[in-house]
Amino acid sequence: MRASVVFMVVAASLAASCATSPDDRQRGLLVGQWQQRVHVLGEVRTSVWSFSMDGSYRLTGYSETPGMRADHVPEYGAWALTGNTLELRHLPAAEPGQPAPELTTEARRIVKLTGEDFVTADTRFGIELAYRRVAPQ
Repeated sequence: MRASVVFMVVAASLAASCATSPDDRQRGLLVGQWQQRVHVLGEVRTSVWSFSMDGSYRLTGYSETPGMRADHVPEYGAWALTGNTLELRHLPAAEPGQPAPELTTEARRIVKLTGEDFVTADTRFGIELAYRRVAPQ
């Protein structure tokens, strides 16, 4: 009897130590490529946000109107996720002839994060942006 109790305690402790934390599950869900398409007055704006397991991200995009496509300046940076807060640290693109910009940090609230949907909100104004999974990273 005593041996079985000890065995159950050890097994339960081992199982608990192997469990994935909620933050780790969120990070795993976020890693990959996410796309947003918005139609505004005849223009289609597409953004692709790629989150890597190493904590880096890349945001690219383009705007299309009939007969024309303009690529957006890519944004690169690092990301961290704590609970439902996504922290982004990036260096904005430098304007030609201007001094290099400083590193900026932005915090966004995760509204929804599943295998297929990612919705984030600006912490200042609460503006939500919805993305759909493009491909796992």
